[in-house]
Amino acid sequence: AIQDRLKELDVKSKSSDNTNNSSTSEAASSSAAPTATTLLSKLPTAAKAPQLPSSLKTDTHWDFTLKEMAWLSADFQSERKRQKSQAKKLSNAILQYHATLASKKKRECASFEARVRRLGGKMGRMVQNHYWKKMERVVEYKQRLEGEGNRRREMDK
Repeated sequence: AIQDRLKELDVKSKSSDNTNNSSTSEAASSSAAPTATTLLSKLPTAAKAPQLPSSLKTDTHWDFTLKEMAWLSADFQSERKRQKSQAKKLSNAILQYHATLASKKKRECASFEARVRRLGGKMGRMVQNHYWKKMERVVEYKQRLEGEGNRRREMDK
């Protein structure tokens, strides 16, 4: 924009010089202030201006902000992934615990029933072997007493 403005000034100065005397314009241009073209030639152009390589570019505050936003996004994503996997592991552990607990209760119930059956069988054998054998002895004794009593009565007759 500055270069365009200087060119316009140079064109205006040339046109005003052309309307004046050519001899006076030459004398005026050599002794007077420099024209726009001389000023323009002294300005560095875009081609002449030194350009920094992109590798030497220093990061601005916005660049650091963008880098931090990218890092924070990745951090949040990895944290979310970690939390989901931990929740999945925890829920599987809870399911496993309750499945184990239910199977443990079933095993305990089955072992209790087996113990009750063994104890019942043992008690049945004890009743059969001890109580009824004693009852058989009592019955035999009573029968023997009755038999002796009947024999005595018959002998007494």
